[in-house]
Amino acid sequence: MKQLLSQVPVKICISILLIETLLLSLMGVFYVRGFFREIDQRVEEKLALPGTLMSQRALNYDSVEDHQIIAELIQEEVLAAFVTNRQGKIFYAAEERVVGTSIERYLSPGEHHLLIIDSDAENRQITFREERGGHVRSSVSQIRNRDSLLGFLYIKINAADTETEKRNIVLLFVTGSLLTIVLTTLFEAVYIYRLVVPRIRHISTVLDDVTAGDLSTRVTHPGPEDEICTLMVLINGMLDTVSKTIDDLTTTQLALQESEERFRKLSDLLPEGVFELDIHGSFTYVNDHFCTVTGYDRDTIYREMSISDLLAAEDIERSYDNFRERLAGRLTGVSEYVARRKDGTTLPIMVNTVAIGTPDNPKGLRGIVVDLTEKNHLQQQLWQTQKMETIGRISSSIAHEFGNPLVGIHWLLEDLQKLPSLDDQNRQLIEIGLKECEKMKQHLSNFQAFAKPSSSRKTPCSINQILDDSLLFYNKRFADKKATVIKNCSTDLPNVTVIKDQIHQVFVNILMNAIDSLPETGGTITISTALHDDSVIVKIADTGRGIPEEDREHIFEPFFSTKPEIEGTGLGLYVSYLIIQNHKGEIRVDSTVGKGSTFTIKLLIETSPQPTSLHGQA
Repeated sequence: MKQLLSQVPVKICISILLIETLLLSLMGVFYVRGFFREIDQRVEEKLALPGTLMSQRALNYDSVEDHQIIAELIQEEVLAAFVTNRQGKIFYAAEERVVGTSIERYLSPGEHHLLIIDSDAENRQITFREERGGHVRSSVSQIRNRDSLLGFLYIKINAADTETEKRNIVLLFVTGSLLTIVLTTLFEAVYIYRLVVPRIRHISTVLDDVTAGDLSTRVTHPGPEDEICTLMVLINGMLDTVSKTIDDLTTTQLALQESEERFRKLSDLLPEGVFELDIHGSFTYVNDHFCTVTGYDRDTIYREMSISDLLAAEDIERSYDNFRERLAGRLTGVSEYVARRKDGTTLPIMVNTVAIGTPDNPKGLRGIVVDLTEKNHLQQQLWQTQKMETIGRISSSIAHEFGNPLVGIHWLLEDLQKLPSLDDQNRQLIEIGLKECEKMKQHLSNFQAFAKPSSSRKTPCSINQILDDSLLFYNKRFADKKATVIKNCSTDLPNVTVIKDQIHQVFVNILMNAIDSLPETGGTITISTALHDDSVIVKIADTGRGIPEEDREHIFEPFFSTKPEIEGTGLGLYVSYLIIQNHKGEIRVDSTVGKGSTFTIKLLIETSPQPTSLHGQA
């Protein structure tokens, strides 16, 4: 039953049935009331006629004594008839016993109300049901002589025929309405069924086929041009669009799969690690090289690991801060960390990432990982190469200043020491000279150690002593350039934990540049050291030609040089910059063209020696 009522034709028929019932009901009430008014008006006119005739003297008062006369006049069955005076006393009636009595004795409550309350009306009528159950209608008419009221005419008739006539009218209308509703509903149901149901069933069948995956099916019975026909056309258009869209999506999906496969293969060919992270730091993608660098397989990385699991303990907190900053778009560029492989070994890495999504709605990070081990090895080689260049440039000075004179002095002192005529004082002086020669030999040994590769281990050193050792090589150069060296070094400096030969190399590079910048007429080189908070500050200032403003921002870049090609490679200051950065220090230059340059080096004071990694700080 519920399934039947849910069908569209049944709903349409029920709707039409309800509308017809409502309309016919309204029409029935209207027309039945009209018929009732006509019947009541007809009876009212009949009952008012005897009173009118008596007032016109066309009907005698005593005619009420014979009910047949009144019945023939009004064409109704008369039950009672009286003529009364103005006070309601009966003086004409069909029964002698009621003559002389008051008419109120024979009136029902309703009639009494009609007679007393509405006494000014010429004719008053009322229909009511007697105690015995029959319908009656009574009439009270005024009998007048022009303007004078002579009395009243009371007539009571049997109203059963009138009520029967009204019921017949109602029955007739109800029967006709029901017949009309039934016939029209049946006709409409058949018409709607034939017009709607086959096409709706056809549409349902087509849609069922589409749901089952058959996108080639179409609606083929549109029928007459109406809304359902339009719906069928629209369904066919929709199916065409859906079929085309699915074909396009299939093509796009295949292209996307091919693109993803191409990206994966290209990513696996890269010599850098490629990765993606979600907003929680868990890996969602890594390439082959990433697995090779870390030592973990893809499944383990995807299932168990986050970015913090691959970093050394000292870098985890910094990586969290950088992760949040990059998600928010506030951090760009590369960061350097110490990574931890599966076997527990560590390696320096450089990471460059970009946020996936927007700063307001980040999805994660995508980036690359570069193993800096080889880079740091090449950097060491670069430092060593530049160091050897420095050694080559100062080798002639060393040979001239120390080589031949040292041999001659040593031989001379040995010969003098063999003289038998020497007194004790002179012999002591010769011994002192030989000791000084040994010191010179030690300086040469230090130079040879400087030429060896760096040990990469920091030790506490005196900055003033490293400066003195550096100046030792340049006495002849200072004299040739007519340069005056002024030293303003603090004597109470604490030792600084550094890699000695690397800091020595920095000072040599800066002193060489200072000498080269002086004019032929000479100049001044001022060296000063001081303690500032937790750092030692070294300043090397010259009165040379200075550095143009457009060159100052490039002065620490590799292979950038303001000297002729035969005099320099452009690596000295770049290597110096890397060395100071590796020591967590700072190096800067202030210069004015024509007045000279000042190099300022800031080195942190460390309390104990620490092994140093060459990958730098992130």
